[in-house]
Amino acid sequence: NEKFIDVTGTILDKKLTGWWNRLTLVDLDKDNDLDLIAGNWGTNSQIQATEKEPATIYYGDFDNNGFIDPLLCYYIQGKSYPMASRDEMTDQMVSLRQRFPTYDSYANAAIIYVFTEEQLKKGKQLLVNYMHTTWFENVGGKFITRPLPVQADFSPVYAIGCDDFNHAVTVDILLAGNVEQVRIKIGKIDANYGVLLAGDGKGNFKYVPQTESGLNIKGCVRDMIRVKNKKNENMLILGLNNETPLLFTY
Repeated sequence: NEKFIDVTGTILDKKLTGWWNRLTLVDLDKDNDLDLIAGNWGTNSQIQATEKEPATIYYGDFDNNGFIDPLLCYYIQGKSYPMASRDEMTDQMVSLRQRFPTYDSYANAAIIYVFTEEQLKKGKQLLVNYMHTTWFENVGGKFITRPLPVQADFSPVYAIGCDDFNHAVTVDILLAGNVEQVRIKIGKIDANYGVLLAGDGKGNFKYVPQTESGLNIKGCVRDMIRVKNKKNENMLILGLNNETPLLFTY
């Protein structure tokens, strides 16, 4: 019988866990194989994650009431803290009201002080150690992690377009996304107005400022497609949440 086989460890050069939103395959370095571009959460929010300081979701029935309690934590100045406020935490797990009777008592409580070691071991966890939108170079069938300019991480990326946008006979990358429906304490992450990255055909990319690209995309982009109009011009169609689609020629 045919079955799926997990080959992640042999195909990727690093074990990266992220909040991935979009994948695109394209030959970025003109070596006649398909490279991979992966849209991630980005680094422009309070939630940061690295290999040494991952963002973690602990989940389990911590208060033995028959319901699963999810708890997102991330590092601040070397300690992992719950994202939930005291009110959110104690509404979900009433038993914690006695441990944290005041807001001040909860304010500096790292996750290791909220739950005992036994409670944490009782539950399960999911880790995120990488938030960067990245391209992976296909080298002999193995994908090698390559960085993109910092502007690629201005917001979560949900749409990726690849073409010769600046007519330099090389493949460029256009990233779009943004998130508006988030908790107030996190705030909107909408600093991506259409991030155009010009490629040199060798795997290097340079950010093209908005004043040069002409892009001023506002809102939450969730997809983009390339088409030809009746004049045989290249067109780009962007789909946005609760908005009319945007159309660009190039």
